[in-house]
Amino acid sequence: MRRANTAIQRENHPLPTIEELLPKVREAKIFSKLDIRDAFHHIELHTDSRHITTFITSKGLYRYKRMMFGISCAPEIFQKTLERILLGCEGVINFIDDILIFGKDLLEHDLRLKKVLAVLEENNMMLREDKCIYRMKKVHFLGHELSELGVKPLDKGTKIVIPTKLRKRVLEAAHEGHPGIVAMKSRLRTKVWWPKCDKDAENICKACKGCILVSAPSAPNPLKRRNLPSEPWVDIAIDLMGPLPSGDYILVVVDYYTRYKEVKTCRTITSSEIIEMLKEIFSRLGNPVSLTSDNGRQFSSEDFKSFCAERNIRLYNNIPYWPKQNGEVERQNRDILKRLKISQVEKKNWKEALQEYMVMYNSTPHTVTGKTPAELFFRRQFRDKLPMLQDITHLSEGLEMRDRDKELKEKGKEYADRKRGATNCELEVGDKVYVKNMTKQNKLSLNYEPETHTVEANKGGDVILRNDETGQQIRRNVVHLKRVEGQWKVLDDENNASGTQTNDNGDVNQSQLE
Repeated sequence: MRRANTAIQRENHPLPTIEELLPKVREAKIFSKLDIRDAFHHIELHTDSRHITTFITSKGLYRYKRMMFGISCAPEIFQKTLERILLGCEGVINFIDDILIFGKDLLEHDLRLKKVLAVLEENNMMLREDKCIYRMKKVHFLGHELSELGVKPLDKGTKIVIPTKLRKRVLEAAHEGHPGIVAMKSRLRTKVWWPKCDKDAENICKACKGCILVSAPSAPNPLKRRNLPSEPWVDIAIDLMGPLPSGDYILVVVDYYTRYKEVKTCRTITSSEIIEMLKEIFSRLGNPVSLTSDNGRQFSSEDFKSFCAERNIRLYNNIPYWPKQNGEVERQNRDILKRLKISQVEKKNWKEALQEYMVMYNSTPHTVTGKTPAELFFRRQFRDKLPMLQDITHLSEGLEMRDRDKELKEKGKEYADRKRGATNCELEVGDKVYVKNMTKQNKLSLNYEPETHTVEANKGGDVILRNDETGQQIRRNVVHLKRVEGQWKVLDDENNASGTQTNDNGDVNQSQLE
């Protein structure tokens, strides 16, 4: 009935409140309480409405002929119907299917009870006897206890209302031991109450420096897929693997358009060594337009920057401690490492195994493009040990491969964002943040560094920060940051009702106003 309930036009018939009940039971001393059995089923549905309640079973389709439980308008309709039935009865009030009969003495009570029972019988209203109680000196109704002494709230659920001046002390006491937001709300709800109590509990947890510095990482930004370049060898990515047990390193170079891959082995990973290997590759394949790498010293050195500038290559360094930004080459590294481990199991020379893997990889259709990297890059197939047609047709690259790339990237982005719980970054220039501690010394090391940083720029989760103490500028991904919420004060009831909060300087927190 969820979708049907959204379309039902409900009647605005009010339910009784304890305030309405107080004047009526002021002199009452004897009480009875009746409960209607299957209350909503006493009301017949109009024939034009019955099809809305149709449901499927293993024996076929069925529908209700009477008002069912789960219809959004059922409570007010039944309340209105029962009030009309009991209209001529004195000393009686109902709350949906619960009926309260009261009198100032036993005689008056019994006369009223008999009349109510007669009216219910005339209208074919059946009672649930095991829930009915008669001739009681006190009963529970609408969350209150009714007796000859008057009306008082039930002890169950009663809480202490904390005045404004004491709320900060109560919040601080409740936060001893540093419970999380959910636990702190639960702790407060069992004993105390005031307007916006949950919001105050949430704010003090968010503003607690200790909780922030040891909290879990922030949610990542939604994935941003790299646009496919216009042709091969326009945008490339490079990365280093190693050291291997032999002491060697592997330089991995990947073309973003074709997924074509080249590898080089080396003993040292200085900038000059990397430059010499790239010179050899570029002498065969030409200079790319852009080159993406991590922040290793060999890639961020002045020599390497000069090498790229001389060849008119745009150099992009990833965000520190965020290898996922160079995801294409990182995935290739995992595949290469897997093959090298297999070579150890098979007792093969790892360099020969690496060569075999490269031939296999570049001559195997890629799951995204549907074509082999060699086809897209060289417009021909690589010959390997498998038989192949002699007449090789040239690849008609373009729209088909580009559409396939876009479609699979969108599917992967949607799945990854959902699995990672990705949320859009809300950090703004000027915000204060804590930065994730990347050099933990032991198990008790803080998850975040205690120094605050100021956001100077934020571009799609790539954040430039400045240390508030040293002035040093750093670059981080938003997932490594925690916003400083400030020191929160509890407001008085008038201001608290608006839902705003202030810090110790009296400034309104803008995040509460947005």
